Amino acid sequence: MILRLLLAALILALASCSLPSTQSRISKHGAMYSRLSPEHRQMVANGNITEGMSKDAVFLAWGSPSEIYQLEEDGSEKERWIYTSTRPTHETHVGIGYGIHPRYQRWGYDGCIYRGMPRTSYVSERVAMVVFSGGKVESWERRQGEP
Repeated sequence: MILRLLLAALILALASCSLPSTQSRISKHGAMYSRLSPEHRQMVANGNITEGMSKDAVFLAWGSPSEIYQLEEDGSEKERWIYTSTRPTHETHVGIGYGIHPRYQRWGYDGCIYRGMPRTSYVSERVAMVVFSGGKVESWERRQGEP
């Protein structure tokens, strides 16, 4: 019985650590959502954006960007929001080695092929970008299924 309670507590704790979704952002920022036009509210609820949307609408639809850049293009001030994601990469090194073998304590072990420990590293990659001009969406791009 105690084990079941501990397991249930662990599941609830892990569930509370999940990334915020569009619906949770909408419920958390209801006043911001209600200020949007009906068309933009519908798009935000579906996690989509379109030209002319405000920064608030993009935030509600896609969340906080990973990076924000201020730039000047064609004589006008623009802002670029970059969304990134990380993905794991796996490497295992394989080679032919000579050296002191820990078991035999001798130099070399007849060209023994060794295999290194697998290593996982995480690579950050851009998954979406939004360009604002005058505080409204001018253009955007995103990888299929993101953010």
